[in-house]
Amino acid sequence: MLAALKNKDIEPIKEGFSQYPKWILEKLYGLEILEIGEPFKSGNYGGEFVPVKVRLADGTEKSTTIAVSNNNKNQIWILDGGI
Repeated sequence: MLAALKNKDIEPIKEGFSQYPKWILEKLYGLEILEIGEPFKSGNYGGEFVPVKVRLADGTEKSTTIAVSNNNKNQIWILDGGI
């Protein structure tokens, strides 16, 4: 998913970004993935949390933990939050 944002091409996996409006995703186009940590589970959330560090197109670095899940009918990974 992060690579799709970097390459400015989310169309092939747009269902994975269904929680976010397109204008937010467009602000993330061109980001560079600096680090991806080990996924972990926490609480009652059915998906996984993944620590990431990215550099946005404007040069700003951001560390966050994204939430992803694949507990939907198509079992595809969905970005639920954190970006």
